[in-house]
Parts: sequence; structure tokens; C-alpha cells
Amino acid sequence: MMGVNSLSFNHTGDRVISGSDDTCICMTDIVEGKTILTHRTGHFSNIFQTKYVPNVENEMVSAARDGSVRHYHISSGDRVTERELTKHSGATHKLCVNNRNEVLSAGEDGCVAQTDMRTDKSNVIVEQDKALYSIDTDYNNYIILSGVCGLGKWAVLMKNMAKI
Repeated sequence: MMGVNSLSFNHTGDRVISGSDDTCICMTDIVEGKTILTHRTGHFSNIFQTKYVPNVENEMVSAARDGSVRHYHISSGDRVTERELTKHSGATHKLCVNNRNEVLSAGEDGCVAQTDMRTDKSNVIVEQDKALYSIDTDYNNYIILSGVCGLGKWAVLMKNMAKI
């Protein structure tokens, strides 16, 4: 059995998406106690992070050791459409989804990528020579990062980017 590395609730709290070492994501209905979907992703190494897109039942994203950030859309009949949004040059440990359109990802390459899911355009908004292991945002002005940051073990940065 492979290890589960990530769990994330949907916005209503009745479903959980998980990501694991076997490169599968699973969607579970926690009220019914049953697995709704198991999908072998296009990742070729351990999934480190899974997140639902806010306020959208059938969309989620994942980040993995292979450096890629992937988007999933589940349509009726549990058909999964999957695409790569961006790729870091090392493992991508964590990501956060700002809104229905924006994903921020942090990687061992020391970069934070900002990706617009509507266009799949990705920009590097933070670049340093040390690995980044975690990321979060307050949705407005700040990004918080952890890893081997130049300012210590973690840093808070102002977003210097256009709104998506």
C-alpha cells in the first residue's frame, strides 16, 4: 500500500480529495463513506499536494515530485480531463489555489509559479537559489513561503503581480 501525502476538503465539506505515492488521486464522499473516483494521474512520481478549486465541485489540482502541477476536470460519468499547468525544474511540494483561476506553486527550484488556469499561462513571480517547500496566500496582497529562504526559515512577501 502506498502512502497518502495530501488531503483536501471541498468547499461544502462532504468530499475529500487525496494524493498518494502511487500517483493516484482519489475522491471520497465522507458522508457516505465511499470512494467516488480513483484516477491514475499523468504524474510519474509521488503526489505531494492536492487541492479543490474553490467553490467548484468538479475541479482540482495537484503537485508532485516530478515537478508538474496538473489540473483535473471531472465531468458526468466520472470522465476525467487532465492537463499540465506548469512544471518546475525540481519537485513541486505545495500549491495554493487563489480563486477559480489562479494557482501558485512552490518548488525545489526556488521558484514560485503563478498560473492562470483559463489560459495555462505561467509566470515565475519569486525566484531564489534555495528550495521552497510550502506556500499559502491571503488571496489579496501577501504570499507566505517556507523552505530554505534567504530571510530565514520562512518569509512573507507582497504580491507584485497583476490580478487574475
